Amino acid sequence: MLAGLARTAHLGPCLAITVLTVLVGVASGVDAWTLLGVGIVVLLGQLSIGWSNDVIDADRDRAAQRTDKPIAAGEVAPRLVWTAALVSLTVALVSSLLLGIWFAVAHAVTVAAGWAYNLWLKRSWASGIAFVVSFGLLPSLARLAGDTPRLATVGETLAAATIGFSVHLANTLPDLDDDVRAGVRGLPHLLGRRGTAAIGFITLIAGAVVLTVEIGHPVALVGLALVIVIGVWGLVASLHRATRLVFRLVVAAALLLAVELVVVSALR
Repeated sequence: MLAGLARTAHLGPCLAITVLTVLVGVASGVDAWTLLGVGIVVLLGQLSIGWSNDVIDADRDRAAQRTDKPIAAGEVAPRLVWTAALVSLTVALVSSLLLGIWFAVAHAVTVAAGWAYNLWLKRSWASGIAFVVSFGLLPSLARLAGDTPRLATVGETLAAATIGFSVHLANTLPDLDDDVRAGVRGLPHLLGRRGTAAIGFITLIAGAVVLTVEIGHPVALVGLALVIVIGVWGLVASLHRATRLVFRLVVAAALLLAVELVVVSALR
């Protein structure tokens, strides 16, 4: 049961977002105890989003015979997942107040965006908005919990938003056909397989350009070149309907941009 509950939470993405938030905080000079609190609170918020995602989609997953989904496979009860989602949500939002009002507000917006995606936005043309908002705020979270609360720069915010938007587009590719049969009509489903892949990589390249300008050092051109190479590779793969490969390439490019985002924070 516990293993099924852990899988339902989408631990990989939850931990990735938490680690990136903390690393930006480390690079920005936020103290260790504050970062520990930020990490715990952000992880709880992300867990609530992951759990709510699977329990809201449980009926659709059963209809699609998704045996890889613990709820659909009968490994964990929906009531338990709902309870875990609501408890982690409540603790995350209340605990946020201990890290300051500005952090609490920003974190509440990021979590609300994730829940809005699960409840409604996933099925609309505006599905990408949740990722743009939540990822765009990510570089600011730890800084808003610091001794002198401050927002990330416009360039950092835009770059983080492009990461979120691109990951959203790529994440839908492997399940695009199943989603369409289930009546889901998010932005990627309207764009189609090739359009989704193309816009995802173009967005990442745009984010790499922003970070290159933000860093202002010739070495940043190496990162930009790598993202462009990955983007071209991904576009070719999309022509051959290699959706899993396209997703992995987007994640690789997004991780590269995330590393650059931490570097930018350290240089501030």
